[in-house]
Parts: sequence; C-alpha cells; structure tokens
Amino acid sequence: MDGTFGFENDFDQEYDDQIGSNSISSLRDGTLFLVDCSSSMFVRAEVEDKTLFEKCMKAIQNMYQQKIYGSDKDFLGIVFFGTEQNNTSEDFPHIYTLQELDQPSAERIKEIEQFSTNFDFKNFRQEYGNSNEYALNKVFWWCSNMFSLITQKLDTRRIMLFTRKDHPHENDKTLEKLAKNKSKDLYDVGIILEVVPVVLEGEKFDFSKFYADALMLSEEEIKLLPDPAENFEELEKTVRSKDHKRRPYTHLNLEFDNNLSISCSVKRMF
Repeated sequence: MDGTFGFENDFDQEYDDQIGSNSISSLRDGTLFLVDCSSSMFVRAEVEDKTLFEKCMKAIQNMYQQKIYGSDKDFLGIVFFGTEQNNTSEDFPHIYTLQELDQPSAERIKEIEQFSTNFDFKNFRQEYGNSNEYALNKVFWWCSNMFSLITQKLDTRRIMLFTRKDHPHENDKTLEKLAKNKSKDLYDVGIILEVVPVVLEGEKFDFSKFYADALMLSEEEIKLLPDPAENFEELEKTVRSKDHKRRPYTHLNLEFDNNLSISCSVKRMF
C-alpha cells in the first residue's frame, strides 16, 4: 500500500470539482418557524420598544434574508400557534399558517415586516387574536403534515419553536402527555425540534419542566444549553446557532487494501 491510501495524486482537484459542481447545488434544508402567539409573548421590557413576539419575527426575517444570499434553495415557513383564528381546519384550532414551506423571496420578507418592523398589536388582535387553548400535540402534527407535502428531497427538516412558556399544558396532564408523545414522533420521522426560549430580563426558562422530556435531553445536555435570550442580539445568535449546518458536502470512500475500506462524509463546520 502506498502513501496515497487508495487515492490518486490528483485527488484534490477531483474533490474540488465534486464539491463545486455536484454536491452543494443539491443540498436543501427545510425549516418551519413555529411562533407562540399567546398573550405572554406580547410584553416588552421597560427599556425596550419591541415585544418578545416582535423580536422573534425580526430574527426570522433576518434568517430569511440570510438564506436568500446563502442558501436560497432552502424551504422556509412560518406557523403561528396560540391564535384565536385559524386557517387550517376545525380539527386544528388556534393554529395559523402564515407562510407555507417555500423558498425565501423579497415578497415573503415584506410580509414578515408587518410583524417585525411595522407591528400594530391592535390589528394583530383583530386579524389573528390570542388564545391559551391550543393543543401542542396538534401543533406538532400540523407542522409534520406541512413537511409531508414537500415533494423535493430535504436534507434536514427542522421546527424552530419560539416561546416564553417552559411548561405548556401545566394544568392538563393529558395534553402534556400527548404533546410529549407527538414531539417524540417528530424525532422518529426525522424532524428536528429546536426550542428557542425568549424571556424578559431576569426570567428563567426551565427545560426540566417539559422540554427536556419532549426533546429527550439528558441532565448533562440540559446543563450545556445556553441561557435564554434576554435581548435581540442573544436571540439572533441562538437562531443562527440552531440553523448552523453540519450536513455533508460529499461522500468519500477510503480504500486501504482489498479487505478494508471506510466511507466518510465531508461536512461544513463553520
């Protein structure tokens, strides 16, 4: 066996050509931004001019803009839950699909701006309303169904949930159990559920109350979670970190001899 480990000397050029022409162009992710619209999200700190809801929508808007320049083939969508109105079906109350899963565009960003930059709470209450009567298991089911309608292959399917509540369905153990079970169903079908806590200064977000079980997090994993975002900069940093891709650019086979070969993936880690 020579020092090339089964590769030809012009491997570098072949590798660059493969990454540049084949692999990157075919990669496509899908992300659903799931935003809590219950009344607790429409408060603001005394020193700030935006509510928690507006901050979330601004972070989502920025993510759309980044995708246009960096990953415009990705699919993005926005779902409100905890609304009085719904545009789904009678079986899924308090859920409102603001944007179906589709590629980002200037028109879609402009629609988000009415919630992030030119927000009118009175108009929001009239058009969407607020409610605490939602069932989180149905919210998760609806998001899963939205992914199932996409015909293109998605390398990653992700739900990014923005909420202030660390213990949804605290007073209804049946709904709590159903929500936990459904979150685990998401995992079983390959959908990643990410929780983005948004709080006022000084508030805590206790994952151990509900989401540790829903996300199947160990005690050690809980300790490694970042503190919940108290300001917009922290929120945006959290969103970017959860969207950070570690998907393969390409696959390589390393042949050491006739009896030993190893398959590996080359991934972007930045």
